[in-house]
Order: sequence, then C-alpha cells, then structure tokens
Amino acid sequence: MTIQELMNLKGRRALITGATGRLGSVMAETLAELGADLILVDRPGTDFTLIVKEIKEHWGVKIWHYQCDLEQNEQRLELLESIQKDHDSLNVLINNFKT
Repeated sequence: MTIQELMNLKGRRALITGATGRLGSVMAETLAELGADLILVDRPGTDFTLIVKEIKEHWGVKIWHYQCDLEQNEQRLELLESIQKDHDSLNVLINNFKT
C-alpha cells in the first residue's frame, strides 16, 4: 500500500476552524488535495469567496462554510446545530482557533 492510498480522504468530511487565515487555508488546501470535502468555519464578516473558488476549481471537492465567533457560546451552539442538521458525518476536526 502506498502513502497516497493511506492518506486518501475521499468520501471523508473535515471541519477546519480559522479556515481563511494563512494556516487554515493551507490545511484546507492540503485536505482537499487528499480528497476530503470541507466544512470551513471563520469569524463573522469573513469572506470565503476566494478560498472556496480556488479549492473547488483545483480539487473539485464539496465545500460548506459557516461564520461563527467561537468565543461566543450562543454562536458556537448555533454552529453545532447547523452542522448536525446539514451533515451526517464528520471525520476530521482541526481546531485552528486563535484567541
């Protein structure tokens, strides 16, 4: 078995917080390259347009994005409810949260 086969994430779903920052976008790109569909989360007011466009065009994975201030309990709860409602599974979680 090759490394590429071991790292294949096709059919998996990854959630990344802080997804539009430098580190978050690199992680999103890497997981998309490995075949993972992405759930991107970042603060309210974040523009996901560029990262979503680039990753979809380059890797063709599914991408969902949510705005949430993870420091606000009510927003975290709303985010969790939305993700549970919209997605049947989550395989990878990267909490790239900076306070």
